[in-house]
Parts: sequence; structure tokens; C-alpha cells
Amino acid sequence: MYRKLPEPLRANVERQLIVDLFQQRNVILVGGIASAGVSLLAFLRTRQVPFLLWMLCALVILGLRMSIYWRFNRLADDSKPLRSWRLRFAIGTWLNAACTGGAAA
Repeated sequence: MYRKLPEPLRANVERQLIVDLFQQRNVILVGGIASAGVSLLAFLRTRQVPFLLWMLCALVILGLRMSIYWRFNRLADDSKPLRSWRLRFAIGTWLNAACTGGAAA
């Protein structure tokens, strides 16, 4: 059984975990560019329009995720609720996975 952390320590640990999530700019960029690149290569090889839609979707999601990243690094401070940043990161990651999974289906 895990011990419960004292509230101040728990808040600090949660904040640091979220800060660490938002320090992964290169992962966001590489994932979005790779997804768009694979879809472009698939389109060039097959000439099927759904691959262009996949590329557009990947680029839009990349833009949204980078926007969230920049806003966090510019606006996040101790007065902002961590839950909203955590939710934004999770939604961006889920959209990216849904776009890739939908294209594979």
C-alpha cells in the first residue's frame, strides 16, 4: 500500500510532473512532422485523397499542441490551476493518437 504524501509535497510533485510533460517540445514536433510526412509519402505513392486529409489533420493537431506548449511556457505560474494544463496536454495527445489510429483503420 502506498503512503499518502503530505499536501504541500503532493502539490509540488504534481506541478513538477506537469512541467516535465511540457518540456518535451521535440517529441511533439517529431511526432507531428513524422505523421504528416508518412501521410504525404502514402499520398504520393497511392494518390488517394484520405492520405491528404490525414496530413492536414496531423498538421492541425501539431499546431494545436505547439500552441498549448507555448502558452504553458509563457503563461503557467503558480496561480494557474494545474488540472486545466494537464487536461489540455491529455486532449492534444489523445487527438494525435486518434488521428493516427483513424488513418490506419
